Amino acid sequence: MSNKGKVKVFWDMMSEDRDLVFFVIGFLIWVGTELGDLNTDSWLWILSRIAITLFFISGIVLYVRKHYRIANQLTSIKHLPVVFITGKPQDEIQTALNSAQEAIGALTGFRALHQIENTFNVRLEHLVPYERRRLSPDIKLWQDFIQDAERNIRRFSDVIPGEKVYHIFIDGPASLALGAGVAFGIRHRVVVYQFSDGKYQPVLDLRQDIRRLKEIITETEYQHIKVTFPPKLTQDIAIVLDMASHSPIGEARAYLNKMIPDAQIVEVSNTYGGNLRGKDWAGVVQELYSVFNRILSQSEVSRLHLFHAMPVAMAFGLGMALGNFVPVTVYNLERLDEIYYPVIKLNELESFL
Repeated sequence: MSNKGKVKVFWDMMSEDRDLVFFVIGFLIWVGTELGDLNTDSWLWILSRIAITLFFISGIVLYVRKHYRIANQLTSIKHLPVVFITGKPQDEIQTALNSAQEAIGALTGFRALHQIENTFNVRLEHLVPYERRRLSPDIKLWQDFIQDAERNIRRFSDVIPGEKVYHIFIDGPASLALGAGVAFGIRHRVVVYQFSDGKYQPVLDLRQDIRRLKEIITETEYQHIKVTFPPKLTQDIAIVLDMASHSPIGEARAYLNKMIPDAQIVEVSNTYGGNLRGKDWAGVVQELYSVFNRILSQSEVSRLHLFHAMPVAMAFGLGMALGNFVPVTVYNLERLDEIYYPVIKLNELESFL
């Protein structure tokens, strides 16, 4: 926005602040009353009036400073929280949104989210894709949830002028995070958070170079993963990502033996003991994406079946890198029966954010 736009927003905010208007009017009335009762013979009277005057001026300055800071934020880059929540009571939406706003403020200093609501007549709830129940193992249900989320986020964003950065928070399964990452792709600047040590931590800060997720890393340069390839590649390849503290290989093999017995398995295990530390997870995502890229470059491979145990932020980043051009079916482990079910086909997801 132009400087004129910032001045207009600043003036509108001040003129619409009833507390500030009444404060200034009260100050002017007090000044007029005191001038009519001027008493220059008493130093005590003069000092008390100076103190009261300074009090009023300080209050006005603080109000003006607050509005200027908010107007500056409203007319610069907007930092928008996108919070995916499934399987939680509805009253946790506001709690999650508050935690997201706190994390955004700590990282960027941006604290004008409620002013965005008031200024542009939008509601932050549109940035909170929510489902009270756990998503059942139905591909259509999962893909509809992701695409409904896209529509609401886009509807919100289209109203907001200027540059935007999306801050991603996921309270749900990593399979959903993969699909959500595909929906965002690498078109928007994002920061992705992982809940750790009682709060959200930014682990993928892609505000400067979002395309770095697609950088190809050679196998000899892998630092975070170890890959085991089968003797030969076939039409169906299962990729099992062991990127958390528990391995999915047992349940994945059980599913494959029963449902896709001809599929060969590529096992990817982590080298960091299942608990990834550090503030930048882009390197891990690059390595995982490089594995997919290597397999898909082989002519004999036509579809990948993805079984995984991984943090949601890592899954979101991998989804961003993969996009919806690759034939990948994502399987989610149902904890109640310890069975995998196909829930998302990445190449069937629309991405229109």
